[in-house]
Amino acid sequence: MTGRAGRSLRLLVLTRGTDWQAGAGGDFIYAMRSSEALARAGHAVTVAAPLAAAERRDLDWCRTVWADPVAHKTAVGKALRRAVAAAGGPSDFDAVIAHGGEGVAFALRRRLGIGRPLLSVVHLPLDRGVSVWSSRWRIHQRCTAAWADRVACVSRHQAGEVAAAYGLQASRLGVVGAAVEPRFFVEPLPRPVDAPLRLLIIGSVGLRKGHDLFVRTVAELARERAVSATVVGTVGGRRRARGVLALAEELGVADRIDFVGHVPHDRVTDYTRSADVFLFPSRSESFGLVVLEAMAAHLPCVVLGRASLPEVVGDAALVVDKEDPRALARAVTTLADPDEHRRWSERARRHAEAHRGWETVASRLVSVLEEIVPPSPA
Repeated sequence: MTGRAGRSLRLLVLTRGTDWQAGAGGDFIYAMRSSEALARAGHAVTVAAPLAAAERRDLDWCRTVWADPVAHKTAVGKALRRAVAAAGGPSDFDAVIAHGGEGVAFALRRRLGIGRPLLSVVHLPLDRGVSVWSSRWRIHQRCTAAWADRVACVSRHQAGEVAAAYGLQASRLGVVGAAVEPRFFVEPLPRPVDAPLRLLIIGSVGLRKGHDLFVRTVAELARERAVSATVVGTVGGRRRARGVLALAEELGVADRIDFVGHVPHDRVTDYTRSADVFLFPSRSESFGLVVLEAMAAHLPCVVLGRASLPEVVGDAALVVDKEDPRALARAVTTLADPDEHRRWSERARRHAEAHRGWETVASRLVSVLEEIVPPSPA
């Protein structure tokens, strides 16, 4: 899967983090997995990121250039500029792939006539009503999208948002999707006899991911049946996270919900294998990769009909349109029936299989890059 006429591209990938860091977000995971797929396809990939010395690793599939992290996340561009300089400068590459708003400094240089073609991969949800991202992050992403040669979106829904928010023409946008790593395709563990219904949600705790709806749904279910729930994701001391914990206490279900905190990405299957239903009432997602990873473990899913989620799950999950805990509880109850659980489990796995492996994503990225990288000299 090399480029035009079998050409191997020299690519510099800018990301603000890696998938092995504590609290790694979906954009970190996406950046690393798609970059590895590009490298495995024969392209020469250099990954540049701000990373503390204790967290740095050598990777067998790419060259890595780490820069000392900065004190504030929104100043990460300073660290990336140092990383780009250490990588030899943009002229050593055929193109730059910037994940999120991390290419803003390079994009400005590109606008001034310095540098190489830039592909910006957008990850930040743009729903202003629920997003917790700072205005500075939005400015970073807006500038990168405006100044990039092409913008890659991870879903059709997101492409529509980006086009509307940034005024971009369709010709400058590409939809590249996302994928599930083969390691997430695991078999469920045997269900203990007389065990309560076991719910699972994965994601940083807060309102955007719908943890308040998750807790309220657990409370609704607890009125009628035995239920337990596991929340995997960073809790921390944020006000929104503390509000979710307080809500569980207020509704009397704190003893039914296990807030386990951050879990490394390679341990997610420990939880997807041992749950009965994945309940993900997220209000804003650019894609929602965690749902596909749950489906890969035969886990039936209930999602909120918001943002990209209906597009991502198709007809392989139950979609609830309203932010209504009772409606969510009814959907979960449907999946608790053994026959329905078996049917939706099989449907979920088949749907995830269609997204197995990052090779297709890498191929789509190359197709977009070929539109902006000049042909090799004859």
